[in-house]
Amino acid sequence: MAGNSGGRATEPRWRLAGAVDTTDSPHARLRPVPIHAVTMRNDGFWMPRMEGNRTAGIAAFLAWLDEDGQVAPFRAFAHYARTGDPSRIAGALDTMRATFEGRNSRRLRHSWRAAVMEVVEGCAFTLQSVDDPDLRALMDELVTGIVAAHDSEEFWQWYYGDDFQFSYQLAGPGHMIQAAVAHHRTTGQTDFLDVAVRVADAIAAKFEGIAFAEHPGIEMALVELWRATGEERIFRLAAHFTALLMEQDQVIGPHTGEGNWRHFNCHVVRQTYLPGGAADLLAERSDSAMQSHLLAIWHDMMRGKLQVSGHIAVDHWMPERITAEPFALTEGVLGNVLNHINHGFELCESVGNVMWSWRMLMLDADAAYADQLERALYNGLLPHYGLDDRSWFYLCPMASDGDHPRRNAWGNPATGCCGANAVRFTPSVPSYMFTTSDDGVWMHLYDACRMDWHLPDGSPIGLDVRTRYPWSGGVEVHVGVDEPSEFTVHLRIPGWCDGAQAAVNGEPVADPITRGSYLALRRAWTDGDVITLDLPMPVVGMEADPRAEEFRGKTAVMRGPLLYCFEGVDNIAVSVRDLAVEPGPDIRPFTPEAESEALYQPAATIPALMPHDRPDLLGGVTVLQGAAAGRDAGAELTAIPFYAWSNREPTPMTVWIDWADGEGSRGR
Repeated sequence: MAGNSGGRATEPRWRLAGAVDTTDSPHARLRPVPIHAVTMRNDGFWMPRMEGNRTAGIAAFLAWLDEDGQVAPFRAFAHYARTGDPSRIAGALDTMRATFEGRNSRRLRHSWRAAVMEVVEGCAFTLQSVDDPDLRALMDELVTGIVAAHDSEEFWQWYYGDDFQFSYQLAGPGHMIQAAVAHHRTTGQTDFLDVAVRVADAIAAKFEGIAFAEHPGIEMALVELWRATGEERIFRLAAHFTALLMEQDQVIGPHTGEGNWRHFNCHVVRQTYLPGGAADLLAERSDSAMQSHLLAIWHDMMRGKLQVSGHIAVDHWMPERITAEPFALTEGVLGNVLNHINHGFELCESVGNVMWSWRMLMLDADAAYADQLERALYNGLLPHYGLDDRSWFYLCPMASDGDHPRRNAWGNPATGCCGANAVRFTPSVPSYMFTTSDDGVWMHLYDACRMDWHLPDGSPIGLDVRTRYPWSGGVEVHVGVDEPSEFTVHLRIPGWCDGAQAAVNGEPVADPITRGSYLALRRAWTDGDVITLDLPMPVVGMEADPRAEEFRGKTAVMRGPLLYCFEGVDNIAVSVRDLAVEPGPDIRPFTPEAESEALYQPAATIPALMPHDRPDLLGGVTVLQGAAAGRDAGAELTAIPFYAWSNREPTPMTVWIDWADGEGSRGR
């Protein structure tokens, strides 16, 4: 059976929303499936990570915040709200002032103050998946304190400042608003939401019509706040801030402007959050000029300034600054920068990249956006996470001499923004699995899970997904409906996959199946129908556009959606900086004119590397093993998923290795 989700008439409005709510967005093709409608299974890939975040990650990050007194004011205000006793407030405020003024032993002076809000958002999303009384009590205490604090002028003064000068260019209030919206969508309560509206109104009084936010993030938050409240003045404020996108060149990270504006224009996080806000806005109102502008920026990223991991490429001056030139991709990647131990790609940018990709996908269901979302999720964001579930990288490189700083519970000692971003994002993953549309249901990411929701007409539907993805390309979907019903099931065929096959109830699908698209299966579905999907996962060598000169003759190894790397601890007989493999048969020629996003393509198979399941290693992974070629011909090689690197002893690591012939498939 499909379950008891019922139709829209039986659900309060706040229960319909996903992490991004396009339920009533007139210009979005896709509609959300909320987190609470998706049950992730323990034998899947993402559920153990969500559980680790719930049981270890939130607590570890909160412990670091407590060490610096960042949570104390909210706990003091919560105590005041419960007892009427204000005695703790003054001391708690002074403790946190010391943190942000640099008068402590743990934290550098910095204006970032949003970490507690991000923890609340993470708690709220988590509670949609599992009823955890301790976590609910924590969220209730923090929200009670936040609400009470906003009745204090003194709190406003030290937390925001007269002109919001302590708000990290409005990124802080943006996270507060997102936390309030997540809390509302989990509990239905409006007290925190009302505070978010008050803060938005205060921002409007200072900024609307005269200035912009220097650190985007507020734009996505304001659109979601408008979706939750229907307050038109909030939508106008979101539109005002988002209009800044039209003032930048049609490239990702333009190196233009003066002072803070120059930093804004080329900052990796700012340049994913602002386009994400623009995509949100386009879901609500038609704007052909902004849509064209946004697409140009997207294509500039995809065609010349993206790493094979899904990270945005950065320059050699600053790891938070986007490279100025297309195809200048080697910073943080190859051996010539291995001694830059503070280099790499930022966790917050990976979160922003996933969020931007998802919002683009919701507009028109183009599978290219889902491909980038998956790439950034598995290979851009996840490598920042420690397998202990309680530590994160601020910056994650794609090559290391073994001296790169280890993961820790705060990510960056100045801000702590990266660990907080991981804590809040991880429990939202179920919201990225499925959507609905006027004609049916869509599957974007594959994992062992079950969806119990309804179609737009209110008809209940259940999809029971059984798979070992990303380790295996076999996917089995059991359809549940209360009565026979005609609709379309859209299955994503990843862009990396050639030769996909599908069947319904054992009958092969006759329609052509094209990589980088959605397979649309329309029929009268009955309860118990079974869809099978086979996504072949050969080991392949990825090659970069020939205009990326320093990557010529090199390859990055992938299997399915996962990027692989080589660590010294697994390859003690060779130097990982000098590895080479033999290219096998060509997969397809590199034809930029025929590919919409052609910066990287699977160029050849690598027959020497074979997959082997290792449930005992790194939390359970599939490794690739086989013989090296070139100088170390015959030596045994082992590659592990890139996301799992740096979880053992310090050791050299690399993603890009050489083709044994020095040229690869394109040189033959």
